[in-house]
Amino acid sequence: MRSQPGKTLYNLTWRRYRQGVMMPMRLDITITSAGHVIGLSCRPVADPLLPAVALTEAQAQKIVKESTGKSPIVAPVTASI
Repeated sequence: MRSQPGKTLYNLTWRRYRQGVMMPMRLDITITSAGHVIGLSCRPVADPLLPAVALTEAQAQKIVKESTGKSPIVAPVTASI
């Protein structure tokens, strides 16, 4: 089944990461396949101040394993600025 012109939607989402933490939403745009913008959300919110890192990743994993008896599942950080 082929999409009809103007019936397919594309979402553009822009997020920013600082120290591996996703910052507040910045920009979302919804565009049809015909090129019409049908949705726009933009918030000029300042980044929150992040506390200093208190533990290394290895230290945090060790604490989790000692506390729960299970190894934590660590997801890779996909972007950092």
